[in-house]
Order: sequence, then structure tokens, then C-alpha cells
Amino acid sequence: MVNSQAVGKVFNFAKGLNSDSNATVIDENETTVCQDIELSNPNQFSKRKGLADVKAYVWSPTGNTAQGLFRYRLTDGTEYAVTNRSDGKFYKMDSLDGTWDDRTPTGVTYSTTATARWEYAVLNDLLVGVEGTNQIQWDGSTETNETATLSGASGSPPAGAIDVEEWLDKLWMITNANTFIYWSKAKNPLLWETLNDNTPIGYADGSLPKCVKKSGNYLYVWSYPTGLYRVIPAQDDSIVARVVRISETGAPCPKAVTHTPYGFVWYSGESVWLWDENGAAQDIGEPIRDELNSITAGKKDEVVVTYNPQKNQVWVAVPYGSGTTANNRVFVATLKGGVRWAKYTISANDFAFFETSGVDEMYCMESGLDGQFQEVLTGDNDGLVAGIKQSIDGQLMSKWFSPADWGLGSRSAYLDGIQIIVTADGDWNVNIGFERDFGGGAAQYTINQNSGGFIIGTNVIGDAIGGGTDITHEQRFKGKSFEYIRFFVENKIADQTFTIKSIRVAVAPRWV
Repeated sequence: MVNSQAVGKVFNFAKGLNSDSNATVIDENETTVCQDIELSNPNQFSKRKGLADVKAYVWSPTGNTAQGLFRYRLTDGTEYAVTNRSDGKFYKMDSLDGTWDDRTPTGVTYSTTATARWEYAVLNDLLVGVEGTNQIQWDGSTETNETATLSGASGSPPAGAIDVEEWLDKLWMITNANTFIYWSKAKNPLLWETLNDNTPIGYADGSLPKCVKKSGNYLYVWSYPTGLYRVIPAQDDSIVARVVRISETGAPCPKAVTHTPYGFVWYSGESVWLWDENGAAQDIGEPIRDELNSITAGKKDEVVVTYNPQKNQVWVAVPYGSGTTANNRVFVATLKGGVRWAKYTISANDFAFFETSGVDEMYCMESGLDGQFQEVLTGDNDGLVAGIKQSIDGQLMSKWFSPADWGLGSRSAYLDGIQIIVTADGDWNVNIGFERDFGGGAAQYTINQNSGGFIIGTNVIGDAIGGGTDITHEQRFKGKSFEYIRFFVENKIADQTFTIKSIRVAVAPRWV
């Protein structure tokens, strides 16, 4: 570095997003902005991978939103992607072939809304879907035989069902009208006796069941605004032994809960919670609580929570908004090695996993009106818009540092130098920069690896390296005094991903 009395400090900024606390007091490796940055690798961060279109503009005509996405797998191994549409139609896709096939029978219609959400379950190879007002069934035949209502040999399923789950060889449903949970006859998704086969859930506190999920030997029901309940099976023919309230923290909608190897994670309407099915639930959403609530205001019942096992990540998607990009966000919590938050600019309203080359890969339905179905975290861009490839704008911004963060006793200091270690393949550009004293004196410098071009500060031709080679770039400064300073890294030009392993910043006391 330039000054012999400069003090260096290494940051990795890998503790992720904290937008809920004052930007001068958060942890030194937390960030105030963490957009489209991947934190699944400990102690480093990368630009996230993008979406790959299975097929663009699959709706014909456009103008309708997808209301859910589900993997429908039959016992013979046949697999479909299925979804319902906002004009009252039901679609399936064979083996991810990129074509949505209408399976809505002629004359079958139902009324729905753009923000309605479908939940699905399978029992004895029969797909059952509920949406709060409507219900469907489909047996996986290539013929058009989806029905607009469920019908049984005796009785009928509960009206107004909003969620459905398969457990103990039965289907279980909750409704938007009362505090009961209902179940079908054993191994028969079409046989219901709703007057007898039910049990109450919760107290008379104004809360209603909103989500039902199974885990091992138990069934769990989340109510809203309060209440999480465990349904315990009986050892005799009575099916249910008892229902136990185990937490005050509920969930506002069926898609707000997901199961992970660490336990259940859910959005409560205020924050994000993790519960290992034993102790007390842990509030893991505090770093993003204010920002999350500002986006979900008025849309709490449209939040989708999904677990991505390949990344040990929980995705909290806010799919619908006012048409502005600020209302199309996915908050991502990396769970391995501690909870670390980032924010992705992915406009998606539901997720499911489908087999690709023997591996279950993550797919999503776009929250727009064209029905795009996309593979997640596979490409270098976010799909196509009017035939134009869209780049991913990765950006990270640190807290505001003072000289005290380097152990200096002076009120102000000089920025002496920044050293950054980058790993990347192909052509790319990374901007690293800083802002002084809450916005003044901003500057940025580009580190690039372009074919035939030089990597700044190294005298190395760009196409002569790659293959994951570490690149160390150092930028030196004179006369950059500050009382507070923050740093940013961004890539808004190149599509290729990059990884930052460390950033070393040296400063010198002002009196030197």
C-alpha cells in the first residue's frame, strides 16, 4: 500500500443482507444491498445464475397468469408439470417438452381471479387441486378429462377448501370458512363424509387454518393470524388422537410454508421463522423484516416459500405487485453455515422441482401474463423479453465504516488502497467502488477480463487465464479522506458470473 502507517482489514461481506438495522452499526461483513448475489459458498459471494426458458410465450393468447405449479408424478414414473390459469383453464406439460396442453373439457368453466392460488396433492394417482372456490381432479390420462368439481360415490369434499395434503393414505383439507380439518376415506380421494370425518383446529380467537403440511408421523396446520398445531394420529380406528397447539406464530396462506432438513420455514405475515419440530421457533427474518413487509403490504396471502436443496436455500417470493419491479422480488436465505440473506430480482409466482438428466432441478412460473416456464439458476441471463436477452444486475453494498472499524482513534482517515481477489471464467466486468461521507466523493473502478484485453493492474491478457483462476487486483489512492465510507461491488454489464473471495481495504489516520 502507499502509506507505511496504513492499516488493512479483510472483508468478505458474506453474512448477507441486513436492511432492517442502521447502516453504521450492522456487522462489518453484512451488506445494506445484496441484489442477485449468491451466498451459498461460505466466506465468499458470487453473481447468481439466471433463468433458462423452457419455452417463451407459451400462453395463447397471452394475458393470463399462472395460479400455481405442481409436479404430478404417477406410480408408473410418468411425470407432468401442471398449472391452472386465471381464465379458468387447466394445463399440463409432458416431460418438460415446452408445450402446455389444455386439459380443460369443453363446456367446463369456473370463475377465478388473477391472484387466486391453487394447491395440489396426489392420492392413488389421482391429482386433486383446490383454490378456495373451485376444485379439480385429473387422472393423468392424455384425454381431456379434468373436472371442475370433485365428485365421490358418497358425500363430497368440503366446500371452500384452500389447501390439501396427502397423509396416512388419505387426503386432508382445510377451508376458508371454519376451524376444522377434514379427511377422505382411506385410499379414496373421492369419498368424503364431511359430517363425521373432521376434527377442530385451534381456538375461538378469530384465526382460521391457512396451511397444512406433513412431516414424518405428524400433520401440521398453520392458522392466521396466530397458531401452529400438530395433529397426532391415533393408534386405533379413530384416525386422530389429539391436536396440540405448539406455537403462537401462524402463516397467512397455503404457500407460505416449506419443509427443509433443518425443519419448517414459514412466512408469518411479519417475519420468516425456522422451527426444528422440537424447540421454540426461531425468527430468522429480522434482517429483512422491514423491507419484506414494505413489499408484502396488502399481498401477504400471495407469498410463496420454497426450499432449494441444491443450495440449502429458502426462497421467499413476492410474486404480484403494482407492476413495478420493486414488487417482484425473491428474498433468499442460505441456511448452511448460518442464515445469510440476499435478494433476487426474479418475477415468479410459484416453484416446483422436475427431473432433468436424473437430477431434480428447480423451475418456476413467471408472475407475468405470458405463462413463461423457466429453469432456475442455470443460465447467464433471466430469460427473454420480446426476444431480448436480459442480463442480471448483481450488486453488493457494505455498511458505512468509520476509522474506528480499523482500530484507529482519529475522527477521519485516508483511504489508502483496495485489493480484491476475483475468480471467473470467460468475458466479464466487475466494478468496485466506494462512497464517502454518506454519498459524497463516490468513485468506481472496473476490473475486467475480456478476450484480448488486459486485466487492469495485472498486465495479463484476459483470454490467457480463466478456468477459475484467481485474479488479484489492487487499486491505490491518495487524498481520499473520509469520516464514513462504504464499498460496493457490482456487475451490470457482462452476463457471466464471477466470485469475490475477499476484499482488503487499507486506510491511514488523517494526521499521517
